[in-house]
Amino acid sequence: GKPDALNQSDEDIINLVAMFFDFVLDDRNLPVPFQALISRLQIPVLKVALKDREFFSHTDHPARRFINEIANSAVGWDQSEKESQDQLYKEVNRVVHEVIEHYTGEVAIFERALTSLQQALKMETNKASVLERRTQEAAQGKAKAEHSREEANSILLARLRDARLPESIMSFLVKEWQKVLMYVNLKHGVESTEWLEAKQVIDDLVWAVRPHQDDRSMNRVDRVKDEVVRKVSHGLEGV
Repeated sequence: GKPDALNQSDEDIINLVAMFFDFVLDDRNLPVPFQALISRLQIPVLKVALKDREFFSHTDHPARRFINEIANSAVGWDQSEKESQDQLYKEVNRVVHEVIEHYTGEVAIFERALTSLQQALKMETNKASVLERRTQEAAQGKAKAEHSREEANSILLARLRDARLPESIMSFLVKEWQKVLMYVNLKHGVESTEWLEAKQVIDDLVWAVRPHQDDRSMNRVDRVKDEVVRKVSHGLEGV
């Protein structure tokens, strides 16, 4: 014999809230785990709508913005991408449970939850941007290193193809001076004086170890020897 606890207006709001959640959860782009989290907000949202009719008339209502933020952030979520994607789910799960557990009838809790979620998403976006930039830089660096290695090998091949050198000199040029050529290429470029000097070291060594009989050549060997030792030391220190 007691009167109904809800009047017709309240029943209409309940139906509208249900329709609102049906519309949100019907989005096929919304992963099932996030559908489950959003569905748990129906009771707090219903309480908000019963007290604040602006929930339906204003799209920027904190509760609606909070739900939309969750839905937008979840688009493209893939459970198989454990590290980054699990972090998103954990953060949404945290703020949703804060609303459920601490809701006292004030809409401000949705504002705090929205701010917290947006800050967390911004941090994750920044991390992703840094990671993407570092990945690109690493890929570019690898490509440059590979190109410099090819340049060094090309220079060595051209100068050593027909050269008859002691094994120790050949081994040094192929194993150690190649690294110097790569380093100079990466740091200074092929138009630099340093690059020309690094190539000149090969030519000087190839010439110096040839048999020389005349005084002019022997004098030049003495001059070249000190210069080569200086350039080799400098190049190896750079590497």
